Amino acid sequence: MAGHSKWANTKHRKAAQDAKRGKIFTKSFASW
Repeated sequence: MAGHSKWANTKHRKAAQDAKRGKIFTKSFASW
């Protein structure tokens, strides 16, 4: 799990951008 942090960071950044366009990602993150 060495690249987990990197992947999580990228996912978070993508989610933030997607959330700005549509709050669909926010709902998905709420499931986490």
